[in-house]
Amino acid sequence: MRRRPLPLPLPLTLAAVALGVAAPAPAVARTVTATDVRGPGGLTCWALAVGGPGIECTSPHLEEIGELDTFLRLRPTGSAVLGERGDYPGYGKAPGRLRTGDVWRRGSIRCTLKAKDVLRCTNRSGRGFVLDRRGGRRF
Repeated sequence: MRRRPLPLPLPLTLAAVALGVAAPAPAVARTVTATDVRGPGGLTCWALAVGGPGIECTSPHLEEIGELDTFLRLRPTGSAVLGERGDYPGYGKAPGRLRTGDVWRRGSIRCTLKAKDVLRCTNRSGRGFVLDRRGGRRF
């Protein structure tokens, strides 16, 4: 004997239709491979062209530790380092734009823009840093 499906109550049916029509499709996260990237709120990162493989990131929210520009550096292995510099060690190419959910990959280093202004970077050692409005935190 074949059973007929039970009808949904009218309020649930209308809500489902309304949500399906009104809800925009979610943005698709991208993998960005540019040598330099920029995110919201002044977040900037670059792959190192000088001094071996790795990345450096800076943000206006990083606490100044001296007279030069403060940054967080991450190599393919090992801990993140807080430092400062007066030069630019990157490639100087036009930066890619990071949007929420995007992943920036440079070798074995992976950075994800978790929210509008929260960047989390990790290396193959599982070490890295988080940059957000509160500053930078190494782990």
